[in-house]
Amino acid sequence: MTDPTIEQTPNTLPKTANKIPNIRRLWHDDKSENFMLEGCLTAVMKAIGESPKYDYPFFLLLSGGFFTQVYSNTKVASSGSTAHFDPDLVKNILDMCGYDYTYINKNTILAQSDVVMGAIKAAIDKGIPVMTKGIGTVPEWSNIGGYGDDGVLLANVYLEDIPTDEHGYIEVKGGLSKSEGLFIIGEKIAAPEYNDVLMMALSSINDFITKPDADGFSFGQKAFNDWADMLEDKSVNPRTAENKNFNADVTFQTIGYYFRAHYQKFIDALPGFEPALKIKEFNDAVRAIARPQTKEYFASVHEMADPEFRQAMAAWARAVGDKHNDLLEYFIS
Repeated sequence: MTDPTIEQTPNTLPKTANKIPNIRRLWHDDKSENFMLEGCLTAVMKAIGESPKYDYPFFLLLSGGFFTQVYSNTKVASSGSTAHFDPDLVKNILDMCGYDYTYINKNTILAQSDVVMGAIKAAIDKGIPVMTKGIGTVPEWSNIGGYGDDGVLLANVYLEDIPTDEHGYIEVKGGLSKSEGLFIIGEKIAAPEYNDVLMMALSSINDFITKPDADGFSFGQKAFNDWADMLEDKSVNPRTAENKNFNADVTFQTIGYYFRAHYQKFIDALPGFEPALKIKEFNDAVRAIARPQTKEYFASVHEMADPEFRQAMAAWARAVGDKHNDLLEYFIS
């Protein structure tokens, strides 16, 4: 559901703080889980008692986080491709999982803040965290799991870099004014087979690696070409190039780690399912393309001052981008 008419019920909930205890905390419980939308979804599913199969790798698959490179000249993609606020992606994920939901957009939040706060409190009183983006110290996805007086929200945020309570919550005052949108999970209205959901997600990879530019980000194949363009642009000074290269390379390396750590479980769940095998073949081919050697894990400002190194790095990025054509041809055919 999109932007429903919210019932105009009086806000009569207690004036004492209420919170969901023992919420699955973002990043804190597993610091390899750097993509926050997927972390939020995992925490919500645990809170409502969904199957443990609906875990972080499962949502990496549904979000495209396993496959989708991201690049921006102006922004930091701290959560890979889901750093971009894309409510349609979240709706699609929840639809695939069989859940009803309420999505409240920014305009409605600002126009009906008291009513929206009432809806948030009602969800929390049922033990359901509310997903949002933009209210934390880092403007990432976070879960609202509690509330206090005078519009105070208790949120589990990334990176937990300020003091929290024992459940990982921080107090956020005026948080609704910063929210890009809210998702409140409703009833489970369908019961899709787990393997059917996996097959749908694996078969839609081309939608992720050809995703159009949005909000200053490029994705998939185009992200690699934009990355290469920046490296080849002599007007980009070494310090700026180092930062932009770092932001893109963090996503590339993180995706590689996730794939090595988690992807095999989907192949095992779907023995002989050709798209799953084809995606692994693609990933293996991408990782086999020799990346220029760097002194540290990521390229330094000194390396970015070397025109030959930047050209080599750009050539590598273009080669990886070109490799996407093999996968696209398979899924289009």
